[in-house]
Amino acid sequence: MSITEVERGINCNCLCPCCKTELVAKQGDVKMWHFSHSTDVLGDCDGLMIAIRSKIIEIIKGRSLLSFPHLLEAYDGGPVPLDEIKEHVSMFGAIADLEVTVNQLRVGVYLDSDRSISTRLSFGHVHEQEPVAALRIDLLDVEFEIGRVQRGERQCSYSECLEQIITGETGSREWLYHPMQHQVEKSELKRYYGRQPSEAGPLLQRLADKRIKVPAELPSSMNAIYEQRQSSIVSLCSLTVKGSEIAQTDEFPLFLRYFRHHCLDDSENVSYEALMRWIELISQSREGQALTEEEIAYLKEVEWIARYNHRLKGASPKEHNMYSSKVHQSSDPAGGENYTLI
Repeated sequence: MSITEVERGINCNCLCPCCKTELVAKQGDVKMWHFSHSTDVLGDCDGLMIAIRSKIIEIIKGRSLLSFPHLLEAYDGGPVPLDEIKEHVSMFGAIADLEVTVNQLRVGVYLDSDRSISTRLSFGHVHEQEPVAALRIDLLDVEFEIGRVQRGERQCSYSECLEQIITGETGSREWLYHPMQHQVEKSELKRYYGRQPSEAGPLLQRLADKRIKVPAELPSSMNAIYEQRQSSIVSLCSLTVKGSEIAQTDEFPLFLRYFRHHCLDDSENVSYEALMRWIELISQSREGQALTEEEIAYLKEVEWIARYNHRLKGASPKEHNMYSSKVHQSSDPAGGENYTLI
């Protein structure tokens, strides 16, 4: 259901497809129109991705049509009628959202919401002559394209946009396996690049709006320590939600989502062990290497606020002088002041 097709506010009569919480249709004059949960939700709700996945399956089944990328770099591909469609079929060691058949070729279609499906598939046992293939559709890229409707960059409704993406365009997807790939040089195969980095404006704007200024000294009272812990968690939640709205690269939202799922221990504290794993992923993973300088600076700010929250956990007022001696002021790429532990 499109935000443009319902009444404003709670009268939209919509439920979140993930957690079943009532939704509110936010249709203001300043921010982009969007649905919001009517009450607080425990944890991170993936209702939008579930809605996108369900709609894609509905479109493919209803139209019996799917646009495929060409296997080779020099060609575009296009829409192909489907002979047969099945849901939730085990292929290549994982459950494909759909299995579609085209001229006796069985294609497992994987709707990938976090770019992890390629690590869970295995093709070592597949014979070169076996008519099977694996196609990944990048839901993060699809989500970005849908957002262009609200920004006026695509002149259509949300439903029309999604149908165009799935049945008329070949972006947002790639072949993970195809039997014909054994017959051509690897350099000739089409590579999936995702969308190009966008401008840094929205990212830096959120950083300026939502971060807290970390003091050089711990608070001098238990009430102030508690308030700072609460403020740091609120800031971290605001900085890490809806990463696709501020991302310059496709990889950036993955790190924010990981932080929300693993590093936010509860309503007051950050898990230090999970934070250390998150930092290591940023510095050592392939996805981390793809981030822009602005995105890395943004994640560094999240890291610093998370470290400050951990320092506040169990702190007592008498420790504030000791804490003060362990920090020094450093320049902030976004303007203003920041501090770094040494």
